[in-house]
Amino acid sequence: MSVGANKGLLFTPYLAPQDGGLLLPWNLSEADLQLWATRYIVHDVWSAAALARNEAFEGVVLADEELVPRDVLEQSLYYREYLTQVGIGRLCACGIFSPALGVQATVLSVYRPIEGTPFNSADQEWLRLLVPHLARALGVMHRLQTAELQAATLLSALDRLTFGVVLLNAQREVTHMNPAARIAVGRGDGLLLNGGGGGSKRSPLPHNPWDCATG
Repeated sequence: MSVGANKGLLFTPYLAPQDGGLLLPWNLSEADLQLWATRYIVHDVWSAAALARNEAFEGVVLADEELVPRDVLEQSLYYREYLTQVGIGRLCACGIFSPALGVQATVLSVYRPIEGTPFNSADQEWLRLLVPHLARALGVMHRLQTAELQAATLLSALDRLTFGVVLLNAQREVTHMNPAARIAVGRGDGLLLNGGGGGSKRSPLPHNPWDCATG
């Protein structure tokens, strides 16, 4: 990495992945990440210090001793039991998203070994230049996730309807059938699906108009 880091992590520091948080590592093992997420997230003194400062996360770049003095860090359980185990001793963290934006606080942290030199102002400035690019990329990801959630919510609502609903695309191919529509198709009661490439077609209107509605 251009700032001389040996590890990195793009993550949500206050929300573990098992609770829906983001965790994208570089040069950190799955075992290291699981240990942090399940045991040491509550002892992360760097994240706690950033929260206590009430920083507007977005665009803020802080090196380790700006967050926690070295002597305090080395006395912490987080350092003694976790950081020394994974070979991390120095930190430079960039705020990508603030919680005030309606998303989880998101941070890019880069690390150096315990014996490494502190990150300097040039390192911080270089990382600060990355923040807008990361924010745009993650913004697209969040919008896609929101769209996927909205689509899943819509399909779930359709599946609860007592009458049949079939969704078609522009080529009249079936993209979704709710359970009631599947029952109607299974009866062969005026509604047929062709078997060629997933396309769909309707025979004359169903005998019971409530058997199927198309959308």
